[in-house]
Amino acid sequence: CLDIHARIQTMVDGRKITTTAGRLIIKSILPDFVTENMWNKVLKKKDIAALVDHVYKQGGLQTTASFLDKLKNLGFEYATKAGISISIADIIVPNDKQKAIDEAKKQVREIQNSYN
Repeated sequence: CLDIHARIQTMVDGRKITTTAGRLIIKSILPDFVTENMWNKVLKKKDIAALVDHVYKQGGLQTTASFLDKLKNLGFEYATKAGISISIADIIVPNDKQKAIDEAKKQVREIQNSYN
């Protein structure tokens, strides 16, 4: 069984590259126009944001939605394999939750009314 973090050499676009199995899994859900330098590295939060931005700018809304859906599914799949779970007890609900919801609804109504 190949570890997801294992360094491997493979052919991508006719070139031999060094990468990891996990990065190839990410590449498999990316649109073809995303270049190696955007996916063949440790993807930190800002890198993922830049990747999504690039996909949106180059591919548009539909391509981005499809990519994000696939990314979400990958996340769920690997969280399940890792045995990661979350329960209601893990979630901290702020004391002023209802106040924040009411304020947000008020702002939505104000914005909607400004267009009527």
